[in-house]
Amino acid sequence: MTATILRGAVALALLGLTACASQPYDESGEPAEVVAKPAKAATIPHEKLALSYAEQGRFADALLQWKILSTLYPNDARYASSVRQTEEHIGKLSTQHQRTGTSALDKGDFATARHELLAALALDPGRTDVLEALRRIEYDRVWRIQSAKLEKLKVTEDRKTTSIGEQERSYFELGTLMFREGDYTGAVREIQKYLNSYPSDVQAKKLISDAYVKLAAQQRQQGMLQNALSNVEQAKRFSSDNAATNSKAEQDLRMALANEYYEKGLRAQRNDLKLAIEMFDKALEYNSQHAKARVKLAEAQRMQKKLEEIGK
Repeated sequence: MTATILRGAVALALLGLTACASQPYDESGEPAEVVAKPAKAATIPHEKLALSYAEQGRFADALLQWKILSTLYPNDARYASSVRQTEEHIGKLSTQHQRTGTSALDKGDFATARHELLAALALDPGRTDVLEALRRIEYDRVWRIQSAKLEKLKVTEDRKTTSIGEQERSYFELGTLMFREGDYTGAVREIQKYLNSYPSDVQAKKLISDAYVKLAAQQRQQGMLQNALSNVEQAKRFSSDNAATNSKAEQDLRMALANEYYEKGLRAQRNDLKLAIEMFDKALEYNSQHAKARVKLAEAQRMQKKLEEIGK
Protein backbone atom coordinates (compact mmCIF):
# COMPACT_ATOMS: atom_id res chain seq x y z
CA MET A 1 0.00 0.00 0.00
CA THR A 2 2.84 2.39 0.94
CA ALA A 3 4.70 1.51 -2.28
CA THR A 4 1.62 2.30 -4.36
CA ILE A 5 1.22 5.73 -2.76
CA LEU A 6 4.92 6.44 -3.29
CA ARG A 7 4.76 5.52 -6.98
CA GLY A 8 1.76 7.85 -7.37
CA ALA A 9 3.58 10.72 -5.72
CA VAL A 10 6.63 10.23 -7.97
CA ALA A 11 4.44 10.17 -11.05
CA LEU A 12 2.73 13.44 -10.06
CA ALA A 13 6.12 15.05 -9.40
CA LEU A 14 7.38 14.00 -12.83
CA LEU A 15 4.25 15.42 -14.47
CA GLY A 16 4.80 18.71 -12.66
CA LEU A 17 8.40 18.87 -13.83
CA THR A 18 7.35 18.14 -17.39
CA ALA A 19 4.74 20.92 -17.27
CA CYS A 20 7.31 23.38 -15.91
CA ALA A 21 9.80 22.43 -18.59
CA SER A 22 7.27 23.05 -21.37
CA GLN A 23 6.13 26.46 -19.99
CA PRO A 24 7.83 29.31 -21.94
CA TYR A 25 9.26 32.24 -20.01
CA ASP A 26 9.88 35.84 -21.04
CA GLU A 27 13.13 37.83 -20.49
CA SER A 28 12.15 38.76 -16.91
CA GLY A 29 11.80 35.13 -15.97
CA GLU A 30 8.00 35.31 -15.69
CA PRO A 31 5.84 32.78 -17.55
CA ALA A 32 5.13 34.14 -21.01
CA GLU A 33 1.56 34.45 -22.31
CA VAL A 34 0.69 31.64 -24.69
CA VAL A 35 -1.62 32.59 -27.55
CA ALA A 36 -3.35 29.60 -29.08
CA LYS A 37 -3.52 29.63 -32.86
CA PRO A 38 -6.38 27.87 -34.64
CA ALA A 39 -5.39 24.54 -36.04
CA LYS A 40 -5.42 24.48 -39.84
CA ALA A 41 -7.51 21.32 -39.68
CA ALA A 42 -10.26 23.40 -38.11
CA THR A 43 -10.80 25.16 -41.45
CA ILE A 44 -11.98 22.02 -43.21
CA PRO A 45 -15.54 21.94 -41.73
CA HIS A 46 -16.05 25.63 -42.57
CA GLU A 47 -14.80 25.14 -46.14
CA LYS A 48 -17.06 22.12 -46.63
CA LEU A 49 -20.05 24.03 -45.26
CA ALA A 50 -19.35 27.05 -47.46
CA LEU A 51 -19.12 24.94 -50.60
CA SER A 52 -22.20 22.91 -49.64
CA TYR A 53 -24.28 26.04 -48.95
CA ALA A 54 -23.22 27.55 -52.26
CA GLU A 55 -24.30 24.40 -54.14
CA GLN A 56 -27.71 24.64 -52.40
CA GLY A 57 -28.06 28.30 -53.36
CA ARG A 58 -27.73 29.40 -49.73
CA PHE A 59 -25.20 32.09 -50.51
CA ALA A 60 -25.76 34.13 -47.36
CA ASP A 61 -24.88 31.09 -45.26
CA ALA A 62 -21.88 30.38 -47.49
CA LEU A 63 -20.70 33.96 -47.06
CA LEU A 64 -20.82 33.59 -43.28
CA GLN A 65 -18.52 30.55 -43.43
CA TRP A 66 -16.04 32.34 -45.71
CA LYS A 67 -16.04 35.32 -43.35
CA ILE A 68 -15.29 33.04 -40.40
CA LEU A 69 -12.31 31.59 -42.28
CA SER A 70 -11.16 35.05 -43.34
CA THR A 71 -11.25 36.17 -39.70
CA LEU A 72 -9.34 33.11 -38.51
CA TYR A 73 -6.74 33.46 -41.27
CA PRO A 74 -6.60 37.12 -42.36
CA ASN A 75 -3.39 36.54 -44.32
CA ASP A 76 -4.88 33.78 -46.47
CA ALA A 77 -5.85 35.50 -49.73
CA ARG A 78 -8.07 32.58 -50.77
CA TYR A 79 -10.63 33.28 -48.04
CA ALA A 80 -10.68 37.03 -48.63
CA SER A 81 -11.21 36.34 -52.32
CA SER A 82 -14.05 33.90 -51.58
CA VAL A 83 -15.74 36.53 -49.39
CA ARG A 84 -15.48 39.15 -52.12
CA GLN A 85 -16.70 36.82 -54.88
CA THR A 86 -19.64 35.59 -52.80
CA GLU A 87 -20.68 39.15 -51.91
CA GLU A 88 -20.56 40.13 -55.60
CA HIS A 89 -22.63 37.08 -56.53
CA ILE A 90 -25.20 37.85 -53.83
CA GLY A 91 -25.44 41.44 -55.11
CA LYS A 92 -26.09 40.28 -58.66
CA LEU A 93 -28.70 37.70 -57.62
CA SER A 94 -30.44 40.17 -55.32
CA THR A 95 -30.64 42.74 -58.12
CA GLN A 96 -32.06 40.14 -60.51
CA HIS A 97 -34.81 39.22 -58.04
CA GLN A 98 -35.49 42.91 -57.36
CA ARG A 99 -35.88 43.74 -61.06
CA THR A 100 -38.12 40.73 -61.70
CA GLY A 101 -40.24 41.63 -58.66
CA THR A 102 -40.56 45.30 -59.61
CA SER A 103 -41.56 44.36 -63.17
CA ALA A 104 -44.23 41.98 -61.83
CA LEU A 105 -45.47 44.69 -59.46
CA ASP A 106 -45.86 47.16 -62.31
CA LYS A 107 -47.94 44.56 -64.17
CA GLY A 108 -50.17 43.95 -61.16
CA ASP A 109 -48.82 40.44 -60.52
CA PHE A 110 -48.56 40.86 -56.74
CA ALA A 111 -47.91 37.19 -55.93
CA THR A 112 -44.85 36.99 -58.19
CA ALA A 113 -43.68 40.42 -57.10
CA ARG A 114 -43.86 39.50 -53.42
CA HIS A 115 -42.02 36.19 -54.00
CA GLU A 116 -39.18 37.81 -55.95
CA LEU A 117 -38.77 40.76 -53.65
CA LEU A 118 -38.66 38.58 -50.55
CA ALA A 119 -36.00 36.47 -52.27
CA ALA A 120 -33.98 39.64 -52.93
CA LEU A 121 -34.38 40.74 -49.33
CA ALA A 122 -33.33 37.33 -48.00
CA LEU A 123 -30.09 37.65 -49.95
CA ASP A 124 -29.45 41.26 -48.97
CA PRO A 125 -31.54 42.47 -45.96
CA GLY A 126 -30.14 45.99 -46.20
CA ARG A 127 -31.78 46.92 -49.53
CA THR A 128 -34.13 49.82 -48.85
CA ASP A 129 -35.43 49.83 -52.44
CA VAL A 130 -36.73 46.29 -51.94
CA LEU A 131 -38.37 47.26 -48.66
CA GLU A 132 -40.08 50.19 -50.36
CA ALA A 133 -41.43 47.92 -53.11
CA LEU A 134 -42.77 45.50 -50.49
CA ARG A 135 -44.52 48.43 -48.81
CA ARG A 136 -46.22 49.21 -52.12
CA ILE A 137 -47.55 45.65 -52.22
CA GLU A 138 -48.82 46.00 -48.64
CA TYR A 139 -50.50 49.30 -49.48
CA ASP A 140 -52.34 47.74 -52.40
CA ARG A 141 -53.30 44.63 -50.44
CA VAL A 142 -54.76 46.67 -47.58
CA TRP A 143 -56.54 48.96 -49.96
CA ARG A 144 -58.18 46.09 -51.88
CA ILE A 145 -59.45 44.61 -48.62
CA GLN A 146 -60.71 47.95 -47.39
CA SER A 147 -62.36 48.78 -50.71
CA ALA A 148 -64.23 45.47 -50.67
CA LYS A 149 -65.52 46.20 -47.17
CA LEU A 150 -66.53 49.73 -48.08
CA GLU A 151 -68.62 48.45 -50.96
CA LYS A 152 -70.77 46.60 -48.44
CA LEU A 153 -71.46 49.69 -46.37
CA LYS A 154 -74.67 51.59 -46.88
CA VAL A 155 -74.41 55.08 -48.30
CA THR A 156 -75.22 57.48 -45.46
CA GLU A 157 -76.35 61.10 -45.56
CA ASP A 158 -72.89 62.37 -44.75
CA ARG A 159 -71.39 60.31 -47.54
CA LYS A 160 -72.80 61.50 -50.88
CA THR A 161 -70.71 59.29 -53.12
CA THR A 162 -69.47 55.69 -53.02
CA SER A 163 -66.12 56.57 -54.58
CA ILE A 164 -63.17 57.38 -52.37
CA GLY A 165 -60.87 60.22 -53.26
CA GLU A 166 -57.17 59.63 -53.75
CA GLN A 167 -56.33 61.92 -50.87
CA GLU A 168 -58.58 60.01 -48.45
CA ARG A 169 -57.17 56.75 -49.74
CA SER A 170 -53.64 57.92 -48.97
CA TYR A 171 -54.73 58.87 -45.42
CA PHE A 172 -56.10 55.39 -44.78
CA GLU A 173 -53.08 53.63 -46.33
CA LEU A 174 -50.59 55.68 -44.35
CA GLY A 175 -52.55 55.27 -41.12
CA THR A 176 -52.71 51.50 -41.58
CA LEU A 177 -48.98 51.29 -42.25
CA MET A 178 -48.15 53.44 -39.24
CA PHE A 179 -50.31 51.23 -37.03
CA ARG A 180 -48.49 48.11 -38.25
CA GLU A 181 -45.12 49.75 -37.58
CA GLY A 182 -46.08 50.82 -34.05
CA ASP A 183 -46.45 54.55 -34.73
CA TYR A 184 -49.84 54.84 -33.00
CA THR A 185 -49.79 58.63 -32.74
CA GLY A 186 -49.27 58.87 -36.49
CA ALA A 187 -51.93 56.23 -37.12
CA VAL A 188 -54.50 58.18 -35.10
CA ARG A 189 -53.67 61.37 -36.98
CA GLU A 190 -54.02 59.86 -40.46
CA ILE A 191 -57.10 57.72 -39.80
CA GLN A 192 -58.82 60.74 -38.25
CA LYS A 193 -58.24 62.62 -41.52
CA TYR A 194 -59.91 59.75 -43.35
CA LEU A 195 -62.81 59.68 -40.90
CA ASN A 196 -63.37 63.39 -41.42
CA SER A 197 -64.60 62.43 -44.90
CA TYR A 198 -66.14 59.06 -44.06
CA PRO A 199 -67.22 59.17 -40.40
CA SER A 200 -69.42 56.06 -40.69
CA ASP A 201 -66.66 53.71 -41.84
CA VAL A 202 -66.83 50.94 -39.24
CA GLN A 203 -63.44 49.44 -40.11
CA ALA A 204 -61.65 52.78 -39.89
CA LYS A 205 -63.32 53.51 -36.55
CA LYS A 206 -62.19 50.13 -35.26
CA LEU A 207 -58.64 50.81 -36.44
CA ILE A 208 -58.40 54.22 -34.78
CA SER A 209 -59.90 52.77 -31.59
CA ASP A 210 -57.22 50.06 -31.55
CA ALA A 211 -54.54 52.71 -32.12
CA TYR A 212 -55.80 54.71 -29.14
CA VAL A 213 -55.67 51.58 -26.96
CA LYS A 214 -52.09 50.81 -28.04
CA LEU A 215 -51.07 54.41 -27.46
CA ALA A 216 -52.63 54.37 -23.98
CA ALA A 217 -50.69 51.22 -23.10
CA GLN A 218 -47.43 52.87 -24.14
CA GLN A 219 -48.17 56.01 -22.16
CA ARG A 220 -49.09 54.08 -19.04
CA GLN A 221 -45.72 52.33 -19.12
CA GLN A 222 -44.11 55.78 -19.35
CA GLY A 223 -46.08 57.01 -16.33
CA MET A 224 -48.24 59.37 -18.41
CA LEU A 225 -51.43 58.28 -16.70
CA GLN A 226 -53.59 61.28 -17.60
CA ASN A 227 -52.77 60.97 -21.30
CA ALA A 228 -53.34 57.23 -21.16
CA LEU A 229 -56.78 57.74 -19.61
CA SER A 230 -57.74 60.28 -22.29
CA ASN A 231 -56.76 57.83 -25.03
CA VAL A 232 -58.72 54.96 -23.50
CA GLU A 233 -61.76 57.23 -23.38
CA GLN A 234 -61.22 58.07 -27.06
CA ALA A 235 -60.98 54.37 -27.91
CA LYS A 236 -64.39 53.78 -26.27
CA ARG A 237 -65.86 56.69 -28.22
CA PHE A 238 -64.88 55.30 -31.61
CA SER A 239 -65.73 51.62 -31.14
CA SER A 240 -67.70 49.45 -28.74
CA ASP A 241 -65.53 46.42 -29.53
CA ASN A 242 -63.61 45.18 -26.49
CA ALA A 243 -65.82 47.41 -24.34
CA ALA A 244 -65.25 45.34 -21.22
CA THR A 245 -61.48 45.38 -21.63
CA ASN A 246 -61.39 49.11 -22.27
CA SER A 247 -63.67 49.82 -19.33
CA LYS A 248 -61.38 47.79 -17.07
CA ALA A 249 -58.36 49.72 -18.39
CA GLU A 250 -60.17 53.00 -17.73
CA GLN A 251 -61.06 51.94 -14.19
CA ASP A 252 -57.47 50.90 -13.43
CA LEU A 253 -56.13 54.21 -14.74
CA ARG A 254 -58.62 56.20 -12.69
CA MET A 255 -57.61 54.30 -9.57
CA ALA A 256 -53.91 54.85 -10.32
CA LEU A 257 -54.48 58.57 -10.83
CA ALA A 258 -56.55 58.80 -7.64
CA ASN A 259 -53.74 57.15 -5.68
CA GLU A 260 -51.19 59.46 -7.25
CA TYR A 261 -53.09 62.61 -6.25
CA TYR A 262 -53.78 61.15 -2.80
CA GLU A 263 -50.04 60.73 -2.23
CA LYS A 264 -49.44 64.29 -3.44
CA GLY A 265 -52.05 65.49 -0.95
CA LEU A 266 -50.34 63.69 1.91
CA ARG A 267 -47.02 65.33 1.05
CA ALA A 268 -48.60 68.79 0.72
CA GLN A 269 -50.65 68.53 3.93
CA ARG A 270 -47.68 69.33 6.15
CA ASN A 271 -46.87 72.68 4.58
CA ASP A 272 -49.69 73.71 2.24
CA LEU A 273 -53.26 72.85 3.28
CA LYS A 274 -54.75 74.59 0.26
CA LEU A 275 -52.72 72.47 -2.14
CA ALA A 276 -53.46 69.35 -0.10
CA ILE A 277 -57.21 70.00 -0.38
CA GLU A 278 -56.85 70.43 -4.15
CA MET A 279 -54.96 67.14 -4.42
CA PHE A 280 -57.49 65.19 -2.33
CA ASP A 281 -60.30 66.73 -4.38
CA LYS A 282 -58.53 65.62 -7.54
CA ALA A 283 -58.16 62.10 -6.17
CA LEU A 284 -61.90 61.92 -5.54
CA GLU A 285 -62.58 63.30 -9.00
CA TYR A 286 -60.89 60.27 -10.50
CA ASN A 287 -62.29 57.81 -7.97
CA SER A 288 -65.22 58.98 -5.88
CA GLN A 289 -64.96 55.80 -3.77
CA HIS A 290 -61.43 56.54 -2.56
CA ALA A 291 -62.14 56.34 1.19
CA LYS A 292 -58.71 57.48 2.37
CA ALA A 293 -58.78 60.57 0.19
CA ARG A 294 -62.23 61.44 1.51
CA VAL A 295 -61.06 61.15 5.13
CA LYS A 296 -57.93 63.21 4.53
CA LEU A 297 -59.90 65.84 2.64
CA ALA A 298 -62.21 66.28 5.61
CA GLU A 299 -59.24 66.56 7.99
CA ALA A 300 -57.52 69.15 5.79
CA GLN A 301 -60.70 71.18 5.48
CA ARG A 302 -61.18 71.20 9.28
CA MET A 303 -57.60 72.30 9.82
CA GLN A 304 -57.98 75.00 7.19
CA LYS A 305 -61.10 76.27 8.91
CA LYS A 306 -59.38 76.40 12.32
CA LEU A 307 -56.46 78.34 10.85
CA GLU A 308 -58.84 80.82 9.29
CA GLU A 309 -60.63 81.30 12.65
CA ILE A 310 -57.33 81.85 14.44
CA GLY A 311 -56.32 84.44 11.89
CA LYS A 312 -59.44 86.53 12.40
